[in-house]
Amino acid sequence: MKIVLAWLKVVLSIGLLWLIFDRLDNEQLWSSISHIGLTTLVLALILQLASTLTAAYRWNLIQQWLGDPPGTRFYAKSYFKGSLFNQLLPTSIGGDAYRVLENGHRINSHKEAFFGVFIDRIAGLLGLLLLSAIALIWLPDLLPSNITITIAVILAIGFSGALFGLCLHKLPRWKWPLWASLQKLSRRFARVYRNSRTISIQLGLSVLTHLFSMLVLMTLGQSLGLDFELMVYLAVIPPVILLTLLPLSFAGWGIREGAMVGIFALIGAPAEAVLAMSVIYGLTLVAASLPGLWFFIHDKQWWQNGQPAVKSVNKDT
Repeated sequence: MKIVLAWLKVVLSIGLLWLIFDRLDNEQLWSSISHIGLTTLVLALILQLASTLTAAYRWNLIQQWLGDPPGTRFYAKSYFKGSLFNQLLPTSIGGDAYRVLENGHRINSHKEAFFGVFIDRIAGLLGLLLLSAIALIWLPDLLPSNITITIAVILAIGFSGALFGLCLHKLPRWKWPLWASLQKLSRRFARVYRNSRTISIQLGLSVLTHLFSMLVLMTLGQSLGLDFELMVYLAVIPPVILLTLLPLSFAGWGIREGAMVGIFALIGAPAEAVLAMSVIYGLTLVAASLPGLWFFIHDKQWWQNGQPAVKSVNKDT
């Protein structure tokens, strides 16, 4: 059943892309793509690799602060492998699931590995919301008021949810299994965000991760004639990224392109150039995940080893 759902995502992505391409001037689209130079593509790839490495280092710090032994190289390679799963494989095993399995074997606790990956995801989301909030304050009149209000509500919900998760462990303990697990996650969350230093480091790395990705899009966009300042990209791209997080299509393809074309149309950008930017950005994500294939093939995989590589420090319950 999971395999069927995975392939349904592929079909949905193909269908959405076909609908978008069918409604635009394909001749103009390919003309736009042909004007992108090799230097631009290389710079975009370097920036995206920098984004992935920054995110991997953030995850590494999270696991260390949760009491796990250091392993910067391990986390970098595992993050690339996770990116490979997310971008190239139409399977029911996502990149996050792979990271949980691999690190869970390493520290001999898949539950603790899940907590670390989940907190890493939340950290990335907070960085994206923070960038969006800054851009919204900087350019409050860029988008129509109803769109701006919707984004503001999403920001408020996101930050409130994170604050609630940070404080959840201080509420009374009940015997419900789900509640106990949520409070355990909250204690791990509070351990990572325990003081102003760790908060600043985590938010800084998360913002930098997304900033690199925004620079990828701005680099591609400006080469296609989308001569907007960085703040404009920071204002319009985060809602698109949030939509691609929904597990409805394959690696966000189709949803990302449709959302990009739609939101950039609100600021008068030509649809063909926006679609070209989105497609090349998607291909850049694929190219940036390819180191994961090398690591996956050449590393001694966790399933080939019957014993965990390291043991995690004991954690409270």
